Amino acid sequence: MKKKSLKKSVIIFFIIILFSGISVNRAEQQSQIIEDFEEYSNTDDLFRKWLLRDGKKEASKMYSIQKLNNNKYLKADSSSNSIQIAKKVNWDLKFFPLLSWRWQTVKIPINAKENARGRNDSGAAVYVVFQRAKLPFLSWKYQPVNVIKYIWSTTLPEGTVVKKDKQKLGKTIYEGRFIVLESGEENLGKWITEERNVLKDYKQVFGKSPEDNPVLIAILSDSNDTGSFAVAAYDDIIIKKEE
Repeated sequence: MKKKSLKKSVIIFFIIILFSGISVNRAEQQSQIIEDFEEYSNTDDLFRKWLLRDGKKEASKMYSIQKLNNNKYLKADSSSNSIQIAKKVNWDLKFFPLLSWRWQTVKIPINAKENARGRNDSGAAVYVVFQRAKLPFLSWKYQPVNVIKYIWSTTLPEGTVVKKDKQKLGKTIYEGRFIVLESGEENLGKWITEERNVLKDYKQVFGKSPEDNPVLIAILSDSNDTGSFAVAAYDDIIIKKEE
């Protein structure tokens, strides 16, 4: 009995130590890298982790891994197509409410305006996707979602919020809120760092707290509506604790 009790005590001790360590590490963790593109050599590597709405062949024409001064980043060029890519995330939004990233636009679509029919293009966009329900047998692009889309607009002023909802079979399948962070050509060619409190943004634009954590981060530079071009770059997508 004594041996069994001793063995049980030792096991409990190590379990306590293990979970205490996890708790301490989590409490000390200030940020988590979602994507820095350093591990990829080419688009084949990229698309092992990033999901595609359309064919890999076409997406490979639009997206490429670039390197400058020993730093890798993602380049998006819409001259061949306008294809969104997304990555699944394990994101505790209450613990890490902040999202930061770096982006650069080289070309923005001509005369684009995200709240005008036939002109809904953006030089650069980062999406945070929340899934409202899980429908069986359907891919992620057909799931009902709420989306915050942070955009670099051609014409809309910074701070503008655009509402975009899509319905199918009488039900709202997509509820989107576009938030303009950068506008126009003033900062073309410059790397700009953005930081947003996604939890606060969600409450502000949807009028309530999210029911669950984000499931995807997505990227898109598009110019198909305006028939022009968009060229942008993305890097260092990070979630953070609030200071």
